[in-house]
Amino acid sequence: MDMHDLSDDRSFDAALRREMEYLLASSMFRKSPKLSQLLAYLVGATLRGEGETLKSYTVAVDGLGRAADFDAQADSYPRVQVMRLRNFLSSFYARYEPVGELCIYILPGSYRVRLAKFSIAYPDIVVRNARRRLGSSAVEVDAVAVAESGAVGAKADHDEPVAIAKAAPSVVGGRNSFKLPQAVLWGGAAAAALVAAVLFVPKFGNGEGALQGVHAPVLRISDISTAADPLSREIATEIEHALENGIAQGWAVNTLGSVEGNDGGGARVDYRLDANLTRLGSDGRQLLMEMIDKSDGRIIWSESYPIDDSKPIQPQLHQALVQITTPLGVIGRRELASGDAQKYSGYRCLVAAQAVIAGKTFVSAENVKQCLDQPLGNPQLEAVRLSSAAMRSVQEGLFNSQSLAIANGEDLAERAIETYPDEASGHFALAWMNYIQNSCAAGNYHAAEALRYNPYDRTATVYLASFAEDCALPGGPELVERALASRVDGQSSLGLAIVNLALKSGRSDILGSVSPRRSASVSADSDSLLSDAIIAAYFGNAALSRQSWAAFVKLQRRPGATPDELLQKTVFSKANRVRILSLLREKAVLSDA
Repeated sequence: MDMHDLSDDRSFDAALRREMEYLLASSMFRKSPKLSQLLAYLVGATLRGEGETLKSYTVAVDGLGRAADFDAQADSYPRVQVMRLRNFLSSFYARYEPVGELCIYILPGSYRVRLAKFSIAYPDIVVRNARRRLGSSAVEVDAVAVAESGAVGAKADHDEPVAIAKAAPSVVGGRNSFKLPQAVLWGGAAAAALVAAVLFVPKFGNGEGALQGVHAPVLRISDISTAADPLSREIATEIEHALENGIAQGWAVNTLGSVEGNDGGGARVDYRLDANLTRLGSDGRQLLMEMIDKSDGRIIWSESYPIDDSKPIQPQLHQALVQITTPLGVIGRRELASGDAQKYSGYRCLVAAQAVIAGKTFVSAENVKQCLDQPLGNPQLEAVRLSSAAMRSVQEGLFNSQSLAIANGEDLAERAIETYPDEASGHFALAWMNYIQNSCAAGNYHAAEALRYNPYDRTATVYLASFAEDCALPGGPELVERALASRVDGQSSLGLAIVNLALKSGRSDILGSVSPRRSASVSADSDSLLSDAIIAAYFGNAALSRQSWAAFVKLQRRPGATPDELLQKTVFSKANRVRILSLLREKAVLSDA
C-alpha cells in the first residue's frame, strides 16, 4: 500500500525532506558537493511538483550552474551527473539504512525523486551485511510513520514504483525442490567453483566442533590521491565506494570498514590498497592501484585502469575487482602460499579448495578433502565450506555411486543456502549439478543467482560461461566475453574451459595466446594435455596434437573406451565433446569413424 492512500501530501514532503537532510549530513555526501547540490535541487523541484516536467536544460542551468547558452542536445552533462547521483545513492544505501523505512531513489530516464522501501528502490543490490544507521555524523531525525507502506509517490498523482522481480522457473521451490533425476552424468572431475561468501561476522557459534575465529584477511582502502578540484575528488570518492561495494560481494577479502561495521573496530589490517587518479582528457582518467602487504611493506600487485567520467564507475572496475576479490586473486594466492603446503584449515582450506577446482596441481586434493570436513563457526564461510563439500561429493562419485553423490551434493548445497541465504556458492553448486545433467531451466536459475550475488569470481564466470550457449543463459554472450578475458595461467581446469569457449566462439586470438607445451611429458594432468591437443590441432600441428592426445588417453586408464567416453571425465558438455572430437578428426589426430 502506498503512503498517499494513508495520508496527505505533507507526509511525503516531510519524509522526503528528512531523508534528504540525513543524506546531505553524511560524510559520503559532504565529500561530494556537486552531487549534494544536485540532490537538493531535484528534491526541491519534486516538492514543488515540478519533478515530472524537468528537462535536461533546466537541470543543467538551474541545478548545476551551467551558463544560459547551454546546449542540452549536444551536451549530456546533466544526464551524466544524474546517473552519477543515482549510482551514489545506490552505494549509500548498500552501506547505510535510511533514517526511516524509505530510501530516496531516481528512476533511469527521470529527474523526479521518489521514496520507497529498499527492496523496491534498489532491487538489484545484494546487501552482504547488516546496513548501519548513521550516527553523530548525520542529522538525527525521527522516522516517518510509514513503516507499513511499500513505496511513496510524489503527490497524489504519482505512479507506483515497480520492483524488478526475478521470477524463478516452475521447477524452483523450497528445500529439496531440485532433487534431480538420477541420470548418467556427462562429465566432470575438473569442474566446479565455490563463489562468494560475504563479509565476516566474528565469533559466530555454529555448534560443537566448529572452528571459531575464522575470517578473511582485512584490506584497508586508502583515500585515493587525485587533483584538488571538486569533480576529481567526487570521482575518487565514487571509486572508493565502488571498490568497497564490489569487495563486499566476495568472501575472500574484508575491507576495514566492513569489519568495523561488524565488531566495532580494532581489527588488524593485513593489506593496504593505494591508488592515484589522474586526468587524461576531457572525460578520461587513469587509475593506478597498488596492493601492499602490511607484514613486510612490499608491493604485491600494481595495475592501471582507464576511467571514463561519463560512464558508470562500477563496471569499469570489474577486472580490478576480479583481481582483488576472487579467492585465487592477489590476496588469496598470497595467503595460500604463506602457510604449510601440507596442512590447510579455515580460510586457507577454502582457498586451497578453489585451487583444486581451478586445476592447480601443487595443492593436495586429499589434504583439502580432510580440512573441508571441519565445520566453521563463521556462517558465511561455513556456507562456502558446505558448497565445497558438495562439489567434492559429486566429483568423487562421478564414476562410482553417481546417484548417492548427486543426492549428497544437493543436500550440502541446499544447506549452504540455508546457512547464509545471500551466499553465492550454494547456488553455483546447484547450477553446476543441473547443467551437467542437462537441466537447463534449473541451472540457469541458480547460475543467475550466483552471478547476482557475486559477479567477480573468475572460476564461476568461466565454468558458467561454458554452459551459457548450450542452455541459452540470459546474458550469456556477455558472460562468455568476460570469461575469455580471464587470466588463468597455471590453472589447467579453467584453462581447458577457456580453450573450449574459444573453440566454440571461433576466437583464434584467444587460442593463439595459449601456447601448447612442446612435449606432452611436461604436463601430467588431463586438462592441460587435452588443451594442448586442441590448440595444436587447431593450428595444424597434428604431430604434437597426437602426442598430447596419446598422453591424455593414457592417463584415463580406460582401455577399450571410445573417444567420447574418454572425454566424459574431463569435458562436461556433450556439445563441447562433439566439437572437440570433430576438430581432432578433421585434423587427422583421430582416425576412428
